[in-house]
Amino acid sequence: MLRHLRLLRRSTSAFLLCRRGGIAIITGIAFPCLALLAIGAVELASVNTEQVMLQDAADAAALNAVSELKVAGAEGVEERAEEAVLEHLTELAGRSTLTAEATAETASVEVLVTSNRLSFFGNMLPPGGFNMRASATAVLTGGQTPLCVLNLWSGSGANLYIKDSSSLTAPGCAAHSNSSIYVDRKASLASDRNQAVKGATGNITPTAIVPVPLMSDPLADRDIPTATCRGTEPERSFETDTYVNAGFHCGGIIVDKTATVTLGPGVHYFGEGADGAGDLKLRGGSTLRGQNVVLVFGRDTTLKTQDMAAIDLTGRQSGAMAGMVLVSARDNTKWMEINSTNARRIEGIIYLPSAALTATGEFQVAQDSDWTVTVALGVLLRRGAKLKINKRYGESSVPVPAYVQGGFGQTRLLD
Repeated sequence: MLRHLRLLRRSTSAFLLCRRGGIAIITGIAFPCLALLAIGAVELASVNTEQVMLQDAADAAALNAVSELKVAGAEGVEERAEEAVLEHLTELAGRSTLTAEATAETASVEVLVTSNRLSFFGNMLPPGGFNMRASATAVLTGGQTPLCVLNLWSGSGANLYIKDSSSLTAPGCAAHSNSSIYVDRKASLASDRNQAVKGATGNITPTAIVPVPLMSDPLADRDIPTATCRGTEPERSFETDTYVNAGFHCGGIIVDKTATVTLGPGVHYFGEGADGAGDLKLRGGSTLRGQNVVLVFGRDTTLKTQDMAAIDLTGRQSGAMAGMVLVSARDNTKWMEINSTNARRIEGIIYLPSAALTATGEFQVAQDSDWTVTVALGVLLRRGAKLKINKRYGESSVPVPAYVQGGFGQTRLLD
């Protein structure tokens, strides 16, 4: 028995002292751990990158949305901010569950974005996956003067051009040019605040502030749906009173003689039809009337008024285009011409991102509107035309620029 015990002791000692195959055993044990650590490091780096992307998306959406408050009001801003966040994060959609929530106030927008991403060991480490969130609040800062005229052209020359004995009057409002302002000696520009990026010349009250920073288009991210026409529909002409439902008017419309065309509430799209026609033309003593409407002009179509034609339009009260009344597509470079003597009410936002608004002749424009905001490539007034920009915001049924209480100012993110 004693001999057997000695034998067992020697065998055990030999086994414990044997080093053959030790490296393989250690490697076999260590490799899975090292591999897991490497994979974990890569995954955690990816999680960190995703967190940065969430924050960048929230910051960008909040800044864009609060810029839009300057001229578009709060209506629809929240939905568009949420859509912008999710679009910015499209590449994460396949591996993370994303949600976005935006809240718009008078002069601020808060954006919250959350993400749930699968974690290790079947979502067990951490339990339920990686939960991330990012938030951003952007605000308008500055003075208390609402922006009523914004001219976007930043090239050479004046994009706010007031000739002959014409005038632009905007009490309580601000007029901004991304280029220069030129006002003839007999013409006038009077607002609470005038400013230009490059220069200002002429009869301007008060004296324009020059230079100022370039102002970006606050509606640049706004979707502008336009008519898709086959090019086969004819132009329609009305010489008697007619009611026209919202929808597509491919081929354009002529309102002539003493006819009154009443536009139904909604969005009215104008696009090219047969023979390239597609404009909305007002002639003679005709009248175009509509409440809770927006007129959207596709490429190569526009509004043309002449003679004694009357305009009485109030903008959309709700929906994606709330606050807008006259809009042209981003690739539309045709000037919108108001050359009639009775264009008394154009209430809402006139948005012409690639075109100019022109008024010609001894008459007044928009003087009966409770409020008007013009964002266009440029504004040209000549031969005695008088554009009146009111700011009777409390009297209008059309949603007004929400930044009125926040003031004319810059946008920034809160820390």
